[in-house]
Amino acid sequence: MLFALSALTLTACSHQRPSPEKNQAIDTYQQLGYTYLRSNQLGRAQKYFHQALALNAHDPKALHGLALIFARQNERRLAEHYFIETLQSDTDSTIARNNYAAFLFKQSRYDEARSQLQVAVQDIRYPHRDRILLNLGRCELKLGQTQAALDHFQRALDLNPMAYDVHLELATWYLKTQQLTKAQHHWQLFDAGRTQLNERAQKIGLQIAKARGDQVMEAELKSRQHNDPISSTNHLSDKDSQYHD
Repeated sequence: MLFALSALTLTACSHQRPSPEKNQAIDTYQQLGYTYLRSNQLGRAQKYFHQALALNAHDPKALHGLALIFARQNERRLAEHYFIETLQSDTDSTIARNNYAAFLFKQSRYDEARSQLQVAVQDIRYPHRDRILLNLGRCELKLGQTQAALDHFQRALDLNPMAYDVHLELATWYLKTQQLTKAQHHWQLFDAGRTQLNERAQKIGLQIAKARGDQVMEAELKSRQHNDPISSTNHLSDKDSQYHD
């Protein structure tokens, strides 16, 4: 009986402390998974994340990778399952929490997204904390909390004065409230950091130019209309961070 108990104890310890070889294999599968995810080869990425999970069923990076795959495939139930599994496995994963918030935001679940971001923003070591604050501000705007949104945007600029997307949000808000001088100021700061404009940014810039009667700005923006790629950005900013591993 004593021998059996000792064997069980050793087995438990072995499970808690994987061998260096096993850890190396998990790391390799993770890296391969994210490499294929970046190139949009989702089937191959999924294969390697599952291989990592076969070695450690609670590996947070592999779970997060699967959450991102299923979110991209619009498999909402599976994506949410794996986001929750990721955060249960690693409650300190700020990047996963931000991406889960982006997932919730895209479904118009703004209050839930805000709750996740309120936790994420407490991580003062996270290198993209200004992006978390930007996302919080966007949630607050959707929830009608204007002053809270503006406070988050200002905090983001305090951390990173070159947070260009924050300037676009402020330009949009000041245009809406007819504070045109401030709107143009923030739009120009946004534009200074961009070589290309998406559809939303160009539309805001044109509206500001027309409202101020700035024909030079309007003509310059129209000349760029056919040169810049068009894409919509009406969701939380997660593209810059979602593939970090």
